[in-house]
Amino acid sequence: MGIIIHYQEKPEIPSAKIHGESERYDEGSYWETNNADLLKKKMEFLNAKINELADALETLPYDKNDTTISIADKIEKLLKEKLWKRKNPD
Repeated sequence: MGIIIHYQEKPEIPSAKIHGESERYDEGSYWETNNADLLKKKMEFLNAKINELADALETLPYDKNDTTISIADKIEKLLKEKLWKRKNPD
């Protein structure tokens, strides 16, 4: 199976289709709006959230006896307590 590259109204930015089986989903809304500023704003938002998560994970206490399950439990607790509260303060 190969990738067929074709252009759509936006030169220099190809859209890929694999024999008509795949669809393009653009979370940045660039394809729909052709708005580079909107794309940049959305990318900055996502980068900030990824950095926030990374910072929170760096503060997670680890013990030499932790198992994968106990670490997963700690991460889940961290997400619920810190990150979920910020989104839903009540």
